[in-house]
Amino acid sequence: MRCPSCGFENLEGRKFCNECGAPLKGRCPQCG
Repeated sequence: MRCPSCGFENLEGRKFCNECGAPLKGRCPQCG
């Protein structure tokens, strides 16, 4: 899962970016 803030590629299921700490969305808009 790519961080929208810094672009770092995180492991799936993470709630926060491992690089910058920004919150990650759990689901994509298309997935519901």
